[in-house]
Amino acid sequence: YTNVFEELDSPGEYFADNNAKRLYFYPPNGKVDIDDEMSYGISDGYVFNVTNGKNIVFSDIEINNVQNAISINNGYQVVIQNTEISDLTSTAVSIENSKKCGLLNSAIHTIKSVSGRAKAITISDGADLAARHNFVQNSSIYDCPQGLSINATGTIISHNLLQNTEYNGIGLSGQESIIEYNEFSGVANKITDAGAIYIGGNILTRCN
Repeated sequence: YTNVFEELDSPGEYFADNNAKRLYFYPPNGKVDIDDEMSYGISDGYVFNVTNGKNIVFSDIEINNVQNAISINNGYQVVIQNTEISDLTSTAVSIENSKKCGLLNSAIHTIKSVSGRAKAITISDGADLAARHNFVQNSSIYDCPQGLSINATGTIISHNLLQNTEYNGIGLSGQESIIEYNEFSGVANKITDAGAIYIGGNILTRCN
C-alpha cells in the first residue's frame, strides 16, 4: 500500500493528506535532528506548479539539480522569497497570466542548457494590456544563458544584480513597466544582438 495513514509505521514511509494540506513523514533513522536536511528530487518538469493559486509564499527554500523550478499560472500574490535556485537545465521561474506575483531577496544561478537560450525568469501575460504588477526585486541572477525574459505590462524590475549571461540581462517588451536600480556585470557576453537591457515598448528605465 502507498499513501495510507494507518500503514505509516516504518522508516521512509509517508502520507500526504491532500485535504489538510499536510505531509506526514517517517524519517529513515526514526527521528529528525535540528541540523537534518530533507530533499525532494524529480527528473523533469517543474518542482512546484501553482495554477489558480492565491496568497502563497515560497520562503527559505533551496532548489537545485532539476530541469525547471517554479511555475505560476493565473496566480495572485504568489511570492518567492529568500530562496536559492541553481544548477538547472531550463527555466527557473515562469510566471504566466498572473497578478502581483514575483521574486524577492532570492538567487538564481548556474543554468546550463543545450540550446543556450534557457532563461532564469520568464514573465508573460495576456493581450489585454492590463497592468499585472508582477516583480523581480532585490535578487541576484548570474551564470545563465539569459537573465529575465518578459512580455508583459506593468512589471517592476528593481535593485537586482545580473552577472555573466550569454544573452540579455533583461529582455522586456510591453507597456508601463519599470526597470530601475539594477546592476549589470558581464552580461550579453556571447551574443552580439543583445544587451544589458533590451527593450521594446513604453518602458521606464532609470538609475541602472
